[in-house]
Amino acid sequence: MSNKTKVIAKLSARMNLSETDPFASTSDFVEVTEWAKEEGFDICIHTETGTQTFSLTHCELQTIKKLIKTLKDFKQDEPE
Repeated sequence: MSNKTKVIAKLSARMNLSETDPFASTSDFVEVTEWAKEEGFDICIHTETGTQTFSLTHCELQTIKKLIKTLKDFKQDEPE
C-alpha cells in the first residue's frame, strides 16, 4: 500500500424499505452513510425501478425536516 492510500471506516445504516412501505419489494432498501468528516450523508435508495443516490449536509437535512413539518402543520390547520 502506498503512502497516499488511506483506509477509512465509514458509519452506515441500512434498512429494507419493505419494513415501512407495504408496496416495496423485499429487495428494496435505503442506506445512509455518514461522510468521513461528519459534515453530512450519502443516501442511497435502491428499488426494483432503479437506484437513486444523493448527498446532503446536516444543514440541508435539517431544512428538509423543517419543510416537511411545515407541510404537515399546514395540512392539520387546513379546513375540511
